[in-house]
Amino acid sequence: MNPAGYAYVPADCDDGAACRVHVAFHGCRQQPARIGDRFYVNAGYNRWADTNRIIVLYPQAINSDLPPVYNPRGCWDWWGYDDANFAKQSGRQMRAVKLMLDRIAAGYSGAVPRPASNLNANATSDRTVVLRWTRSTGPRLAGYNIYYSTNAGGPFARAGSTNDVQSTVTGLASGTTYYFAVRAVSRRNVESADSNLAGATTTGLPPLPGDLIPVIAILH
Repeated sequence: MNPAGYAYVPADCDDGAACRVHVAFHGCRQQPARIGDRFYVNAGYNRWADTNRIIVLYPQAINSDLPPVYNPRGCWDWWGYDDANFAKQSGRQMRAVKLMLDRIAAGYSGAVPRPASNLNANATSDRTVVLRWTRSTGPRLAGYNIYYSTNAGGPFARAGSTNDVQSTVTGLASGTTYYFAVRAVSRRNVESADSNLAGATTTGLPPLPGDLIPVIAILH
C-alpha cells in the first residue's frame, strides 16, 4: 500500500455536522504514480459526498515488480499477492483500511489552515504598532489570531483577532521592542502554525520600574 492516502471532507462535515464515511478503492493501474489525482478528484464521489454529508476515504495501493509482493499493475489484493487472508477482515490491507476508518471516527478536528506569511511590523507611535501580512490560502479560513511578546523566544500572549490582513496593536509600552506572530484560524477554531516573526520598537522612552502595565488591544 501507498503510505499516503487521501480523504475528501465536505464543508458541512468540516464545520462539525455528523457525517458518514465511504471508502472508495481505485482500480488496477489507477495508482497516483500513474494517473496523479484523477481518481480521488474526478471520479465523481466528491460531488455526491457534498450533498449527502459523507467523508470519502481514498486508500491507495501501489505497484511492485519485485517479489515477494508482485503487483505490477498496482491492484488491490484480490488474488493473494500480499496476504493469503486478502478476502477476510483479518487481511493486512483490510486491517490497514479499518485503522484509517477508526482514526476518522475517533474525532475529526478540522483542516489546519496554511500559515500567513510576509508579516511586517511598523511602530507608528509610542503606543501602537501596525501589522500587515499576506493572506493564508485556507482551507476553511475564518480569520487570524495575533500574538505578541517582548522576547523573541516567547512566551507569546494573544493580543486579539481580526478578519483582515492588517491590524493595529495599541496599548503598548513606549520605548519597548515587541515581537509578533500571526496564526490563521479556521471556522472550527483550528489554528495554523505561526507566521514569520516580526519585531518593532515603539517610540519614546522605556517605562520606569513601577509603571502601570499597559492593556494591549487590537484596533480593526
